[in-house]
Amino acid sequence: MLILRRLIHRDLFPILYALIGMFLVGDLRVLTASLQALARFFFLLQALGGFLFLVWLLRSGKLAVTQPGTTKRFSYALRIVARIGLIVFPVAILANVLGYINLGNLLGICYIRSVFLAAMLYVVIRVLEGLIIVLLQVRPLAALRGVQLHREMLHRRTCGVLEFLAFLFWLNLMLNFFGLRNPLLQRLGEALNANVAIGSLSVSLGRILGFALAVWASFLVSKFLRFLLEEDVYQHFRLERGLPYAISTMLHYSILLVGFFVALGALGIDLTKITILAGAFSVGVGFGLQNVINNFVSA
Repeated sequence: MLILRRLIHRDLFPILYALIGMFLVGDLRVLTASLQALARFFFLLQALGGFLFLVWLLRSGKLAVTQPGTTKRFSYALRIVARIGLIVFPVAILANVLGYINLGNLLGICYIRSVFLAAMLYVVIRVLEGLIIVLLQVRPLAALRGVQLHREMLHRRTCGVLEFLAFLFWLNLMLNFFGLRNPLLQRLGEALNANVAIGSLSVSLGRILGFALAVWASFLVSKFLRFLLEEDVYQHFRLERGLPYAISTMLHYSILLVGFFVALGALGIDLTKITILAGAFSVGVGFGLQNVINNFVSA
């Protein structure tokens, strides 16, 4: 409990206390599952308490974007989750009262479980965020000039990647809980393997996505390597004027060329049969590099 209080801002403590309270009531509901009337009472208590807390939370201004304990994106996410709960809890309570116990339990328990899982992932992200801050402030990363100049940007983007991965993990577990993960993956696989005719070429949607991802990845790799060169490597050498720009540009075109051929392979095209296309692409790259070399020589 003390560790959790250290990981989150004090303005989020009411959410922590509410989650703990709902967890305890949920345990009582599970322990009394054999007594249907008592189990229904604890479920109604849990759902009603959750509904009243969400009403108070939205009215109290705890989820305001200007609060120091929340970022703009995190605050919006909390407000969306709270508003969903304002719909789910009343429906679950009404279903339970009218005798549709299984439906009420499904709605209420699924919502509560998804919130619990999201809260645990949030704590994990905060722990990893602390580790990232430490790693960016100690050697060897702290000695890099790129880290010194762009520490905040690197921290923000790394946390963004962690949040995206956490969302995928949460979505995977929730789909598995509902029994939808395997059917969804099966349907998705069928859709990706479906052939699409583009003129005389017949490819699948999955291959087209693979082509797009390979091209996108080549741009990301090129951008990352040029960032390292410009922020750290070039600073340790006395290079002639214009040479760093020429090296970065040639590296950029080289990576794009490799990424282009990888993308063609992902598309299912036989690389041994595209020598003419490769020649045309090489000529285009040559014309692009010609200006670079001319600028370097004139400098």
